[in-house]
Amino acid sequence: MSIFKRKKNTKPDGAGAPAPGGAPAGRVMPERTQTDKSLPPDPYFSKLTKTARIMRYIVTFVLVFFTISVAVFASDDITAEKLKLLVRNVSLSLPGENVSFTTVRYDADAEMDFASYRDYFAVAVTSGVRLYDHRGNVALNEQIKLASPALDAGDDYLLVYDREGKNYMLCNSVAQLYTGVEDYPICCADVADNGSYMILTSSPTYLCRVKVFNRSFKQTRDIQIDRCPLYAQYADDAGALLLISYTVNAAGKIEGHIGYYDLTGDTKLLFDAVENELPLGGRLTTDGAAVLYADRIVFYDRAGQVKRSESFGQSAPRGYYVGEDVFVIDFEDNAVLRTHRLACFGLGSGAQSKTIDYKGNVTKVFVVNGLLYARGESGMTVYDLVSGSSRTLAGQPPEKVLSGVNGAVFFCDRSKAVNVEELTQLRELAAEREKTDGARQGGQSGAENGQGKENDQ
Repeated sequence: MSIFKRKKNTKPDGAGAPAPGGAPAGRVMPERTQTDKSLPPDPYFSKLTKTARIMRYIVTFVLVFFTISVAVFASDDITAEKLKLLVRNVSLSLPGENVSFTTVRYDADAEMDFASYRDYFAVAVTSGVRLYDHRGNVALNEQIKLASPALDAGDDYLLVYDREGKNYMLCNSVAQLYTGVEDYPICCADVADNGSYMILTSSPTYLCRVKVFNRSFKQTRDIQIDRCPLYAQYADDAGALLLISYTVNAAGKIEGHIGYYDLTGDTKLLFDAVENELPLGGRLTTDGAAVLYADRIVFYDRAGQVKRSESFGQSAPRGYYVGEDVFVIDFEDNAVLRTHRLACFGLGSGAQSKTIDYKGNVTKVFVVNGLLYARGESGMTVYDLVSGSSRTLAGQPPEKVLSGVNGAVFFCDRSKAVNVEELTQLRELAAEREKTDGARQGGQSGAENGQGKENDQ
């Protein structure tokens, strides 16, 4: 007999077979009870569901009402351009990344101009304009032929034009929006914060022509006079226009004309001041206009009345600069010793004048964030217009100084712009200004308390 012979199964039939349903044989499965589906819902969750449904209806109604209201009352502001700006200006910086400017590098050109536009740094050259972001990357590059480029920035648009040329262009941080060509050379141009802009040029029949355009690049005003244009300024809020021109009368003498236009409604000439001399420059003020002549500076109100006049005596202006509510005039006191006097006149309401003595020849003057930057032949000196303190900056002086967002201060050279807001000398001036402001406020508080005690007595 083989030892591998299988033994015969002696268990009764069915003893080892699995029971139906997978249960072992011999076990009794309990009967399954059916859940009663007719039980009422829980009152707490029913109330919660009802409240959520009501809130959903309210939120939906508010969103629909808001959408319809915006579409009706602000339809002019909903444009494809602003949607592009919304996408373009979304911050893509990483958490903790320093988004302030450091150094922006670009190619030098024979003629250049610089401006700060929104969160970008703009450079105009003879071939066009470029925008750089805080990382130094090119955000926009548009081509236009310019012999002498000039930039002016508003809140909405950036205007680039050709001084004494005929071409100009408007763009934003997304794309070029409009290009224009004038029939006669452009004397100057200015863009308001709302996107409207002004072009000072001439026409076939008049020597001076001011063309005002809205933000949709449609001409809305046309001012033409038969005088030689000198300067025009368009208010930031687009509500006023200053036009300085001159003519020669029948006696052969020069007549300077200061025209102030109200543009809030119809074009209204509020005053036309006539002087028997040539105006050298001017600027809009909060109350009217400030105009520079060879022997004085005159402040006019909006009715053309002289509010204040500062005489220069025997001194004649060597040059002037206007920036950030300050009119700065350069006088040469002694040509041999090369001493200069910088007279600073505030353009705001109730602003005071200030005089700064400077040793050396002044080539350019800039006013940024309350600091006056006097550029000399070999360096630059910075003056605080509040405390009167000064610092000398070593090295090659920049060609232009301008302010940017988040307190940035750009020193613009031919090939790069450097943000110097953290410069040690500037931080020292800021600290001294805080001390001066604190002492001044403390003195005012003491005077008020003393006055109060006298009144009590």
